[in-house]
Amino acid sequence: MSTVEVPMMQVKGAFPATTDDLLGCEVVRLPFHGNVSMFIAVPYKLSTGLADLEKRVSSTVLERWLKEMSNTSRQVIIPKFHVHKKYNLEKHLHELGIKDLFEQYANLLGISSNPELRVNTILHQGSITVDEEGSEAAVITAVGFTPLSTQEKFLADRPFLFAIYDHPTMSLLFLGRVTNPLKP
Repeated sequence: MSTVEVPMMQVKGAFPATTDDLLGCEVVRLPFHGNVSMFIAVPYKLSTGLADLEKRVSSTVLERWLKEMSNTSRQVIIPKFHVHKKYNLEKHLHELGIKDLFEQYANLLGISSNPELRVNTILHQGSITVDEEGSEAAVITAVGFTPLSTQEKFLADRPFLFAIYDHPTMSLLFLGRVTNPLKP
């Protein structure tokens, strides 16, 4: 495992966090947009922790973390990062049994009056950017005054997972990992 120097950002405030000894990680919840939060989970083990954590994180795990979190004044230090990924979903839809959609005889008259309309590809693209600009507005209401000696510290100074979670629907919207914040 190599070391990479990256630009870090920090914020001080009351942020919910927990330690998950079952999955071997520390977790903090940060406001994202509206009723959506970003969880950052930093595994204890550098060698196998991230891969193991990635396999086991689910909506159920996020709900358990929410129940176990304590909202304490803390300093959160994380790297600035950008993650971008593009997927061709055709293979995955075939595996789910959705095959007719791509065939010559597909009936798409419910969405178009053109009987010649065909689907030849379905792409999904997602990206997440976390920097001061993207997090400043969300964090401003959480900042308070607490003596530094009583603040806890959450430091993401090694590879970590992040999850975007929608609270009203209790849905995991996005799961990603950051192994080198300098590479999108």
